Amino acid sequence: MSMTVDAEKFCNILKSKGMNAKELAQRIDMSPCTISNIINGRNLPSYQFTNGCFFELEMTEHEFMDCFYRQNILSNQ
Repeated sequence: MSMTVDAEKFCNILKSKGMNAKELAQRIDMSPCTISNIINGRNLPSYQFTNGCFFELEMTEHEFMDCFYRQNILSNQ
């Protein structure tokens, strides 16, 4: 099972934290292009990305699961 990102939920969290993708990229030591590709579904999220997002965005477990796993769980039912 491949993990995807719920782009709408993810972008809403970014916005609520007052951050944009470029700033997140700098904070988690990834290129802005890679972040964009992950958000737009062209690349799968890596451990570095998901772990970095969890800590840098101070995501709750619920937010994390909604952004990275909810679609996968629903599609496997």
